[in-house]
Amino acid sequence: MSSRHLKQYSFLPLLLLIFLLGLRTAEACSCARSPTVLDEYNHSDVVVIVSAVSVEKAAPEQTAAPGYMSNGENYVDGVKSTSMRVEQVFKGPLKVGDEMIFVQGGGADCIWTFDKNAIGKKFLFYVDRLKGSTRWMAVTCGRSSRLDLAGDDLLYRLIKQMGSGVKKVRTPPVQIEATHNLYGVELKFPFPFCKKTP
Repeated sequence: MSSRHLKQYSFLPLLLLIFLLGLRTAEACSCARSPTVLDEYNHSDVVVIVSAVSVEKAAPEQTAAPGYMSNGENYVDGVKSTSMRVEQVFKGPLKVGDEMIFVQGGGADCIWTFDKNAIGKKFLFYVDRLKGSTRWMAVTCGRSSRLDLAGDDLLYRLIKQMGSGVKKVRTPPVQIEATHNLYGVELKFPFPFCKKTP
């Protein structure tokens, strides 16, 4: 290679070094494939629909900067915890009206983070109580979600609830469009033609 070519590309190692020094470590939650509704139900101690009623705010000096995750000494969105009221129990010892206090996630630790905009919203949570604590933790890797996004889970619960009271008619399959309002969520789905048994 001629000296002219060497001079022309001699800045590349310096440019690469500047680029590498400017990189920051990225941290993020990484989840495996989402479990089925039945698997998540079987592996959870409690399955509930809850409504967020309040958030416990952190002091300004304990609030993580916007866009940053918690470092263990501060809180994402300035929230320490979120108080939820149980509206429906599918599994577990809780009763409608019970209060659940959820810890605030750190932003990249796969634990739900809440803010003041969560107040009044409903969630379907598959949860386990933190060992030795009165607080709950909802993980983002799983089927827990806002209620308006939990159509598959709610449909599964509806079918389980109907149980043996519904059986398929022994005719060629016919698909119909069905609409059902379940726990305040409008579900629209194709449904095999079925009838209630006496």
